[in-house]
Amino acid sequence: MLPEVALDLLSTYFRSVLIPPPSDRLELSPLPLRQEFNATLLRFRLDIQYYVELIAKHKELDALQFGQRTLWRYTDIFDTWLNHSISLSSSTAGESLRLHYSSQPVSESPSYQSVAGDGEVVTRVELKQKRAEIMRHITNVAALVAYPDPRQSPLADLLSQERREELAAAVNAAILQTMQFPREPALVTLVRQLATTSAYLVGYRSSSSRSSAVKKDTPQQQQQPWVLDTFVNSDADTFA
Repeated sequence: MLPEVALDLLSTYFRSVLIPPPSDRLELSPLPLRQEFNATLLRFRLDIQYYVELIAKHKELDALQFGQRTLWRYTDIFDTWLNHSISLSSSTAGESLRLHYSSQPVSESPSYQSVAGDGEVVTRVELKQKRAEIMRHITNVAALVAYPDPRQSPLADLLSQERREELAAAVNAAILQTMQFPREPALVTLVRQLATTSAYLVGYRSSSSRSSAVKKDTPQQQQQPWVLDTFVNSDADTFA
């Protein structure tokens, strides 16, 4: 599937996960609610990756046009939010914003469907921090066009497969969360628990066998007691 097709599908069918492409027609709330804020950041990460993929395919002109048309819009979004931000606590601002939109006709509310959802308003401090991060990411990826072979440049990690997989996992987790499913599929959790438990038992038997062969006057290493959080939250290698 082409990246642009995937982006269109996500923004069409998962509006609570991903905002539409930034443009002059994009309507956002004056102050960002948490869900809208997260959806904007996720969309930015996907658009950054799309820019990188264009560079990897040696489509530098398309990448530059996409950057001017889309990437720089994110700074405008954050500037708008910062201009509307106020020095109130998140709870107070969130209540004011909900009252504001509840008094409007439905047609006048922003097209983003999560306005009536999570009422936590993102603070001005976090907005400024994320805007700085966005500027840094845009500057880094924009520099890719300066290298004849980006894969041999100091920014080669931007084209790594690990970065793609990490982004795909973040998108999948966000979709599962909006559908009220666990961020990690239950089967993955069960398999990890099984592997960790098996490794723990193998390590316990090995420790017991070694302990029986040690002389009585030699201090023995005491086996740690079994704890639920230990095998739920740890990798199998921990007990190997």
